[in-house]
Amino acid sequence: MPEKTAPTTETVAASSPPTAEQNANRKPASKEGGEDAQKAETPSESGGDAKAGDASASTSKKPDERAPISGGMLNGKAISLPQPEYPALAEQQKASGTVLVQVLVDETGSVIRARATTGHPLLLSAAEAAARQAKFAPTNLMGEPVKVTGILSYNFVAR
Repeated sequence: MPEKTAPTTETVAASSPPTAEQNANRKPASKEGGEDAQKAETPSESGGDAKAGDASASTSKKPDERAPISGGMLNGKAISLPQPEYPALAEQQKASGTVLVQVLVDETGSVIRARATTGHPLLLSAAEAAARQAKFAPTNLMGEPVKVTGILSYNFVAR
């Protein structure tokens, strides 16, 4: 009969929310989640203290700081969109095509992060450098300036 009491105990434990400490010490009931699931629950993997998964305990953002909003394709929204330099090596090899660059624009309209996501490898750094120089009008949400994330597209034509 011990087999029947174990599920009953488990059901009772599942009906009331476990504490962060209980979650940290809890081992998976089955191998479905594997080691990855167990690692995700441990405090050391989630950032240190047992409350790291708690939204209210997050210390990476200020309480009034918002997540960036998605602006989609940003080419048409730029106040200034410098064209990238065509790298000499790319020109020699007749590299061409479209490079998409994921950007993060701060509250003042300046690009604070640019990372090429697709395109010819010889063209990526030139597109990223041009994207970092782009300028945008500040974006406001409910009267407050916010960060915006979006994509800039650069077309390179072989000469």
